Amino acid sequence: MRHLWFTCSALALLLVQAGCSSRPDAPSGHGGGFAGMRGGRVAVSPAGEPLGLPAHDEAAYVAAVTQWFQAADLDKDGVLSRAEMQADTARFFQAMDKDGDHAVNTRELAEYRQARLAALRPPRPDDGEGGRQPRRQGPPPDLPLPAGGVGGGDVVMAADTNLDFRVTLEELTHKALERLAAMDADHDGRVTLAEVQAWAEQAYDEKPSRGRGGGGGHRRSSGGM
Repeated sequence: MRHLWFTCSALALLLVQAGCSSRPDAPSGHGGGFAGMRGGRVAVSPAGEPLGLPAHDEAAYVAAVTQWFQAADLDKDGVLSRAEMQADTARFFQAMDKDGDHAVNTRELAEYRQARLAALRPPRPDDGEGGRQPRRQGPPPDLPLPAGGVGGGDVVMAADTNLDFRVTLEELTHKALERLAAMDADHDGRVTLAEVQAWAEQAYDEKPSRGRGGGGGHRRSSGGM
């Protein structure tokens, strides 16, 4: 589970419950896990933001993570600080929290991921005029269905520490900082690009596992990861 948060297997719909606000959705699913999308793995940030379409090889995966790091490193000193991680998490949270109630539930998370995938995916030959297909009910046919129940281990919903089926900015920031600290392989309090890239290389090759933590556990092996 060390790297599951960093290897979110697809930009997929979560279990969508009724209701448009960020009041708690029904417990079933609690975000769920994802079946893998054919053709690659999707990298995510420590806060759980998807970093593009599925990467087809390790180099592309690491490149997506590198691009995220360079954008999040606001002072361009080659080190990601806690303040920079907090700012990056707040930006991502605001993009998900469409109703502005300072909490994100599984419905908002699902809608964000669906919109993100639609924006990233290039037009297909069967797309309608303007490069977009007409709206349809339900998930697009090439999206995997959510898998699992409460133990599904979604990378964002893992931050829901009080189990109320919604995630606040405080909860997500705490989880993102915890994950960032786990990337500090030499324990010097500085998370460098090289450390993030090394983590991403291992994350790409690690087989996804199921569990409620969504990669919240960060036990390092004897090798330092």
